[in-house]
Amino acid sequence: MASTADAAAGWTIYRDADFALSLDEINERLVRQGRAPVSLRTYRHYGKLQRYGYERYVPINQLDVKTLRDPFIDQAHRGREHPIQTLSTVELHVLVGDDVAVFVGSAIELSSTEVVVRLEGEEMAAFFSELGAATPAGELVFLATGEIRVGTIERLTLDVEQRLSTVRIDLSTQLDVDQLVEPAVAPEELRLAIRIAVSPSPGLAEVARHLYWLTRACDASRAVASDLAHQLSPGEPVDVGIVKVRALRLGSIEIVIGLPLSAGIVLYGAFWGWLRVRQAYWNSEKTKQEALRLRWENDQDQIRGKADLGPLVRRGRDALARRLGRDGGDTGDEVDETRAVAIAQKQLLPAVAEIIEGANGEVDVSVEGDVPGEIEDDLEAARELPPPSDP
Repeated sequence: MASTADAAAGWTIYRDADFALSLDEINERLVRQGRAPVSLRTYRHYGKLQRYGYERYVPINQLDVKTLRDPFIDQAHRGREHPIQTLSTVELHVLVGDDVAVFVGSAIELSSTEVVVRLEGEEMAAFFSELGAATPAGELVFLATGEIRVGTIERLTLDVEQRLSTVRIDLSTQLDVDQLVEPAVAPEELRLAIRIAVSPSPGLAEVARHLYWLTRACDASRAVASDLAHQLSPGEPVDVGIVKVRALRLGSIEIVIGLPLSAGIVLYGAFWGWLRVRQAYWNSEKTKQEALRLRWENDQDQIRGKADLGPLVRRGRDALARRLGRDGGDTGDEVDETRAVAIAQKQLLPAVAEIIEGANGEVDVSVEGDVPGEIEDDLEAARELPPPSDP
């Protein structure tokens, strides 16, 4: 396993090569120096260091604190979503002085927040060679559909001799991938109605806080679904889908969101799981005799750590397998749920707990509209998972 010193040495190699090396090339040079190879996560971190203009190496956690510019779609979390591999012809428009430079290339990776584009040609190579570490805005046109997206251009690799460049377009918001390419299986939607009690005249910060944590919870549930889809259909373009607001009103916060089906099942189960854990704790004879609020605040981390989210993730996995035309009952041997369970444990459940604990009253989650019988079974089971921890 690479140490911080190994990661710093890898960054120096990458920086001194004008940020034009692949992960394998960096690791080959590290091994020749007698160092441990670095991971894909560290390689992505190098790209972030380059984007923000760092000369020296800064560890991942330190940089995340320094660069948390957009808490709703933080760039540090974008790498969790497995991208769709594709070959879609695009035009990249970049403003140069008073003129617009137009480059034709291929989108090779798509996710809801970024697009990776491969470009060829002498003019393109000269442009990106002069660009260096700058990150200008660019307009991306998908020629097959006519869809246009705007984002920030980040150069990943450049080979002047081969006249080849790879760039990433970081989008300013989430997008529907199925508007750009046709996925192998279209996403299905589950609508959840979430009611969060707040003060009669809530402050803006109170409302924003709940929406922030709901965004994080939805993002984590999508990350669980993305990881499972990546294993269930390796190499196939499976669009997990983004979360959409279908209705929103204030009094209490009443929001209806449309989620990817498997992600919705996991989110639904996480909400009801924490509500059941909380109720079991507060109703226990042991805690009735103590300072309930303080004890509950002190014990929450330990209680979350005891919740078994494996069965809930498997429910989401089986729903996703059915959508992909697979037998959910036969996927256990080929799907490693370790990462998905870790995301649910460390990111989803804490975000849901923040919503419930920060409410000024009760929180309720229900399903809107009709769902197939097999999905009703999934939801009924998810509502009983994870089992309450012992108080």
